[in-house]
Amino acid sequence: MKTIKGYQGLAVLSPEGSVLAVDSPGNAIDFKNFAFDFNNMMIHCNKTVRTKGFEQCTGFTVHTKKGVIVMMSSDVYKHGNFRFIGLMSPEGNGYFLQVQLEKIIPQILSAS
Repeated sequence: MKTIKGYQGLAVLSPEGSVLAVDSPGNAIDFKNFAFDFNNMMIHCNKTVRTKGFEQCTGFTVHTKKGVIVMMSSDVYKHGNFRFIGLMSPEGNGYFLQVQLEKIIPQILSAS
């Protein structure tokens, strides 16, 4: 992940939004400061998309002037209900981070 342009960090969250693990090269990022709120956004996203017939919310991306935030969840039935928050600088490629997360989430969870 560290080789992705603009990568600033990644956190693994419990289903309740508690930070379980962090990878943050350079400056340490305080994921605890916003992990709970983003976890709640995932819960609301999931409820909303299900009522609209889109099934489960597997993730979302937020773009701000200060960065890109990618939130994804693991497969509930295969790997539990863990959440992942990836942070990138504004010039970072959020889609590439998302693709990489889709590849490594099963690897991370099968190693534990």
